[in-house]
Amino acid sequence: HTAGAVNGAEIDRAAVSGDGALYSSACLAINHGAVSGGPSAIAVEYKIQHSHDNSGGSYVDYDGSSAISVTAASTSQKLSIDLRAARRYIRVVATFAFTGGTAPALFASSSFVFIDEKKR
Repeated sequence: HTAGAVNGAEIDRAAVSGDGALYSSACLAINHGAVSGGPSAIAVEYKIQHSHDNSGGSYVDYDGSSAISVTAASTSQKLSIDLRAARRYIRVVATFAFTGGTAPALFASSSFVFIDEKKR
């Protein structure tokens, strides 16, 4: 990814469970690979957004989780998220920033792992 914000795929928490119930917590797994373009520094902020209706313009930042900032390549981190107050649909937003370099970019990925009881 190059500098700027990237919206992750929208996830329907009711469809994930298979029975319409919503998971009450999850872990966000973040993986960074190699950086290219020779920047002197990188910073990627990951945050969770949520929505009632999965409409692109209706996503807002989810207050139930704090953002996590990752400042290194070739690393993995995780963020535990309490989803009890979250709306049905969630997504990750990653904002990439680089200092210096020539067209810097970073290979990065994130995944939700739903880990707790479900609520209706």
